[in-house]
Amino acid sequence: MWLLMQHVLPKGFRRVRDYGFLHGNARKVLLLVQKVLGVWNRIVPETIQRPTFPCRHCGHPLFVIGFRPPK
Repeated sequence: MWLLMQHVLPKGFRRVRDYGFLHGNARKVLLLVQKVLGVWNRIVPETIQRPTFPCRHCGHPLFVIGFRPPK
């Protein structure tokens, strides 16, 4: 039990990883910090060209904004 309780933060404390450039949604900022510090050594993937689906009636391409999972 002691080994588990060592990883629990005291009341009022927050993990540092939840803020700033280490936050889960701060990927762009983290890449910028890595570039500035000179530790940026991976290639950023280019945007992927996704297939377009034509409209049945007019033939113009449709934009997929999401998928609904089957029931």
